[in-house]
Amino acid sequence: MKLKQLQQLITEVQEKMPCEKCRANYSEPEITIIGAVESEVHLEMKCRKCGHQSAMSATLDKYAGTRKQRGLIVRSMDKPLSDSVTPDDVIEMHNFLQDFTGNFHEIL
Repeated sequence: MKLKQLQQLITEVQEKMPCEKCRANYSEPEITIIGAVESEVHLEMKCRKCGHQSAMSATLDKYAGTRKQRGLIVRSMDKPLSDSVTPDDVIEMHNFLQDFTGNFHEIL
């Protein structure tokens, strides 16, 4: 991934993806690149106005001439990724791991 592609992505975030909470546009210093590998980028945005944090993952075309954003996902840092883990979930996972040999082909 080239620096120009990252800059274009940040510009698009600034123009098209305001803060989920207060709808303010992000400035460049409010957008942090958490990681970038090949065509995948992970960003974190923190709104200067309300302090709300969001994370975003984006996959960019590898070809600069036909760059497209695919699968933009914005997740509020205030919302859990899923339901909380229950004691039954922990017991179930413990029981599974006791007999698990490490062979993922067996469980698929």
